[in-house]
Amino acid sequence: MGQIILSKGNDFVYAQEPIDFAHWFLLIGVVLLIPQVISFPKKIFSLIGIPLTLIGITCIIGMCVLDFI
Repeated sequence: MGQIILSKGNDFVYAQEPIDFAHWFLLIGVVLLIPQVISFPKKIFSLIGIPLTLIGITCIIGMCVLDFI
């Protein structure tokens, strides 16, 4: 949902009132993704996938925080 709102352009995103729904949807989505990542099966690909996914989650949370400021 957040990506769909962001795809409408900067003018649409900046005009949202009373809150920035696009970044809130992104933030809620990645926070709900954290338990899913922890439950990945313990296989060789998980040794690469889990850290990369957690880095991506951290980056999206950081982007949302910077955009909120």
